[in-house]
Amino acid sequence: MEGRIVTEEVSCVVRRGFAVPAEAAWQVLSSRVGMRRWLADPSHPGMEVGATFPRRGSMPGQIAEVGLGAVFHVIFPGGERASLEIVAAGKRSELVVTVRGGAAAAAEGWSAVLTGAQYLIDEVRKRRNARQAVVVIHGIGNQRPMATLRRFTAALAGPSEMWSKPDRVSRSYELRRHQLRRTHFRPRTDIFELYWADKVPGTKLKQITAWLRSLMLRRPALVSRRLRPVFYLSYGVLLALVIAVVALAAAVGVDGVNHLVSGVAALAKIGWVSLLLSVVGAAANTVIISTLGDAARYFDDAPDNIAVRQSIRESGMSLLRRLHKEGKFDRIVVVGHSLGSVIGYDLICRYWLEVHRSHGRPLVVRQTALPGFLERLGKPIVTQDDLDGYRKAQRDLWRDYRRMGQPWLITDLVTLGSPLTYAETLLARSPEELQTRVAQFELPVCPPRCDADELTVNEKFLVDGHIRSIKMPTHGAPFALVRWTNLYFPARWLVFGDPIGGPLAPVLGCGIKDLPVTTSRWIRRRTPLAHTAYWRWSANDEKAKATRALLEAVGLESGRWLDEHVNEMPWESFIDGEAGLRDES
Repeated sequence: MEGRIVTEEVSCVVRRGFAVPAEAAWQVLSSRVGMRRWLADPSHPGMEVGATFPRRGSMPGQIAEVGLGAVFHVIFPGGERASLEIVAAGKRSELVVTVRGGAAAAAEGWSAVLTGAQYLIDEVRKRRNARQAVVVIHGIGNQRPMATLRRFTAALAGPSEMWSKPDRVSRSYELRRHQLRRTHFRPRTDIFELYWADKVPGTKLKQITAWLRSLMLRRPALVSRRLRPVFYLSYGVLLALVIAVVALAAAVGVDGVNHLVSGVAALAKIGWVSLLLSVVGAAANTVIISTLGDAARYFDDAPDNIAVRQSIRESGMSLLRRLHKEGKFDRIVVVGHSLGSVIGYDLICRYWLEVHRSHGRPLVVRQTALPGFLERLGKPIVTQDDLDGYRKAQRDLWRDYRRMGQPWLITDLVTLGSPLTYAETLLARSPEELQTRVAQFELPVCPPRCDADELTVNEKFLVDGHIRSIKMPTHGAPFALVRWTNLYFPARWLVFGDPIGGPLAPVLGCGIKDLPVTTSRWIRRRTPLAHTAYWRWSANDEKAKATRALLEAVGLESGRWLDEHVNEMPWESFIDGEAGLRDES
């Protein structure tokens, strides 16, 4: 700080330097949210003529003029006038306050004002280090809190690369977050678990049988092609049982059947036999409820399941809202395993409904990536080059909307062993109904199922006395911005491999990148145990091909392009008006 008398007209000059370019300092200090943080006034209107400007030790002044460039003028009671100008100094800058008509002692009050500006800008500069979040959603079964998170993190990074830290986002005392060390290619990464197993209490066997009955009573032609062999096999087993019972009754007669039933009942009364039957029955009941119960409660929209579905989705929506509004992260990846992949898909579609038309009211609208994306949207995706081009257009479009203040941070959905491969059966009652729901934007697909002129709507807004128009994606187009990667273990006859997962592109859009993966362990590669092997082994294991594919799909080493994206973002976007500056912990 320097306070001195320059001329008789100038009372004092006060300076404070910043380690950022002049344009960046002006963006921070002149924005509405920046002035509110700088001047500690949560209701300040921003850099407007007539707005108040406080200074310690005197009555507040009033902004009299906002000049061209990084300068504005303030008038205080008694005729004191001050001009505040941000001056470039190479890659640095400084804020210079020139006071006229006041006392030299005013330098002390201005020093406090400039200290606040320096603190704000330095904190914003530190927050421009890219940071990403990964949300992992577990699948069916009696999952324990943190079990999925620990295995997932251990597979992607070694113990020396991570810390276990408090989770202040999920609002659950049972959960923590894992933070990965920043490297040259990997930004600071926080991994969260969306735990939902506690949201499905008291599942009863009749709820499972009701769901299975609703599936089995459909005509095979209305069932997903990959599931038809299971239906035919089930019908064959039931028919064989009926024939066997009828044949037995015809062979031994009614009296013989009654005698056989009495013998079985008498045998069941023997102590050790009764105990064995009870144990086997309880185990079978537990296995069925723990494996099929969660799926039945989530997929079946029967009235007694609605509250469960609502509770699961609301907990996920709350997590996504807080991750977006905290101001810590520049990118979010959603990873869902098994039924968790369906939950992740639902959450993306529903959160998109809330924010898809939000933007930052830019003064100048330059939508440079939209024409290229619309051109890609009108072309079929047939080859790998077509798919790579579409995914690049998605990333460019996301970056474009983020620069214009769109709050959407989710860049990728990664699904593992996803039952969405049977969407024609699980999300609808027939393939025709699925196509109808897709066409009506009830079920978004990748790429969006709409023409180029239907992808966006014109959103008008008023800024600085001018009406601006920006093209925002419709409510049915989350996968215009979100890239979708699907990993699955190929299965033969729905037994030799992962019977739950499969390719999604034939069902939910050719913009989905399907990756068939393998595991070197024979017993898991050739049995349904493959369903639990997507991150069972560390990525450092030479034979862990599935884990390495997962690592690449999540894109943890996003440092180069994410840093470039952060540097393109307006400086004021790194200040949050509600939560303050982003926490680096």
